[in-house]
Amino acid sequence: MVATLSSLFSALVALTVLAQTAVQARMVPGPEAMQYFHSRSAAQQKQAQFFDPTCKAIQAVISNASAIYAPGDAKYTAQIKHWCSSGDMYSKCSVEPGTAADVSAILKVLATSNSSFAVRGAGHSCAPGFSGSKGVNIAMTRFNQVTYDKAKQVVKYGSGLIWDQVYQQLEKYDVKVVGGRVSGVGVAGFSLGGGYSFLTNQYGLTSDGIIAYDFVTATGQVLYVTRQSYPDLFFLLQGGFNNAGIVTNFYVKARPRATIWGGVLFFDGKYLDTVLNLTAQFASEQNTDLLGGLLPTIDAFAGVPLVECQIFYDSPNGPPAGSFVKNIFDQLLALSPIHVDVLANRTMANFTGAADSEQFAGMRGTFSSVSLERLTPEILQTIKEEFQYYGTIAPLGGGVLISYDLEPFARAKSYPAASTTGWPHDKSLSPLNLYFAWPLGLSDGIFYDAIRRSTNKIRQAAIAQGQKLDGLYLYPNYALYDTPLEDVYGPNVDRLTKIAAKYDPSKIMARAGGFQFARGRNTYSVFGP
Repeated sequence: MVATLSSLFSALVALTVLAQTAVQARMVPGPEAMQYFHSRSAAQQKQAQFFDPTCKAIQAVISNASAIYAPGDAKYTAQIKHWCSSGDMYSKCSVEPGTAADVSAILKVLATSNSSFAVRGAGHSCAPGFSGSKGVNIAMTRFNQVTYDKAKQVVKYGSGLIWDQVYQQLEKYDVKVVGGRVSGVGVAGFSLGGGYSFLTNQYGLTSDGIIAYDFVTATGQVLYVTRQSYPDLFFLLQGGFNNAGIVTNFYVKARPRATIWGGVLFFDGKYLDTVLNLTAQFASEQNTDLLGGLLPTIDAFAGVPLVECQIFYDSPNGPPAGSFVKNIFDQLLALSPIHVDVLANRTMANFTGAADSEQFAGMRGTFSSVSLERLTPEILQTIKEEFQYYGTIAPLGGGVLISYDLEPFARAKSYPAASTTGWPHDKSLSPLNLYFAWPLGLSDGIFYDAIRRSTNKIRQAAIAQGQKLDGLYLYPNYALYDTPLEDVYGPNVDRLTKIAAKYDPSKIMARAGGFQFARGRNTYSVFGP
């Protein structure tokens, strides 16, 4: 059945591409850009003539370590592409800096223009304008190195990487880092937005393990940022995205062992109630095992229900016999999954590769979130009802995928004080991730409205059921594009705004989109900022 559903989804994506082609024909770059509608080498691109003055100025200042591409070039096409097609925007040019000095030079050029721009890591954002622009696209692709300092137990990774690459390059050192759970997700947005992981129960979020950043401020200063050297800037970067400049490298604590136990299970929709019951048990206070992880996802593909579970244990041989976590996992495995990919002694790269997010790429889509105190049987029933309602009616509006990700984390885990991190997450929470996907931009309003309604209903139900959600701020990487800053950053908004103004007095980064403190709101716009 998994193969059948995968084929169905692939066919739907193919039809979507055909449909989008007709719509995008009206969005093709103008005559200036079309003069360059052929591939060029990096050297040819460096010498190419750009008509846009900002692109032309950037071309003049970057070194041979960097490159700039015009519309029509294969590199340009790859660099403006997003996991969600709703995040794609046609830029005047795409520049690929190869050094921090060139990032600085690019930002100094942008300071002299009024061009919008975007900073793109791996392009996993769905909202137009968050990591895409009709002005200049800055692709961090060349910051792709991973190094390990064994003496200090510190890993350095570049902001142009995806987690699969980081995990793979760390295997030879037999270490790992707190990072993404599925394939294809970039390190930059994930790390700058917090970063929930299967290692979070033990070590906190990805951002909690960051000890330093290589950073270029909006004014062009190249800095090495630690909590000691630039405490205010470090605070902002702990969940505050690119509000004052651009991160080129992250320095994080290494964690022991490159191998773990776990994998992916797929179930027929008829097992939904059983999976939800086991999820509630896993999320309960009975579970004190910080090494285990569970990520159930309930999906409806064109109305067909499917339940997917990632199960994880931070030991090569899995949970101990007779343990609470092993009992939960054994019950899941006994449900006759229609697909099983669970292995002992597998690497993190192999594990994340089993949960391939690329099979869902190419659709328009949006994320939304509810920060729940816990995943109780009552709130799981509400989520089930919402899933069944929207999973049934979504195809009528052109929807292809309706998804609710359940993320139980240990309630006993302690997190950094809210006053020490830009995104306050001092209270343990279970972030619910909603994702709706559809083919055409004509349906955007329908599904943005639907996901808002579902999000609000689940939140209100949780409050009515006695959950105390005050102080549980929305996880930045899941928050809906137009979420007020106060709902994400709570009491830290004013402090973050002042820090951003200190390092970006001209509000240059406000033109980069996303959740921006310089504007007092996010900068989402279908037409670019």
